[in-house]
Amino acid sequence: MERFRFRFHRVLEVKERREELLRQQLAQRQRQLQAAETALAEAQARLAAQREVLRSLCRGRVPVEQVSRHAAYIEQLRRQVAECRAELDKAQSAFEASRDRVLAAMTQRKGLQLIKEHDFEAFKRLTARRDQRSLDDIASRQAAKRAEAARGGLKRAPLR
Repeated sequence: MERFRFRFHRVLEVKERREELLRQQLAQRQRQLQAAETALAEAQARLAAQREVLRSLCRGRVPVEQVSRHAAYIEQLRRQVAECRAELDKAQSAFEASRDRVLAAMTQRKGLQLIKEHDFEAFKRLTARRDQRSLDDIASRQAAKRAEAARGGLKRAPLR
């Protein structure tokens, strides 16, 4: 019996491998995004904590230099929060671009997968027709032999 061979089998394999690599890249981008979110949350927490310290310093009698140094530190923390937000935006963009590439690769692979399924169904129909023709041929030969046998056997050509 003839085996099914998909004409674009190698192309489908390449598309599957590419999709898998893109999925791995997407997972890496997701980890980077989570790390950026964590860094931002930590920077915001440090900033909030230091603002509270500055408020408490302002309530008491503390040298102006100490308040000034603390205010400068808070400004540095604000810049860190802004940098973390920029990194988060960058990581978000990279994640979305990677996700779009995975979706495009999935669409391409699924298109080939549909072609493969269609070709396999056509192969099964063709095979079924061939099998049916073979069975019909066998049945007609057997019917012809039975009919010949019923007429008295095979007639021989006269000898010369």
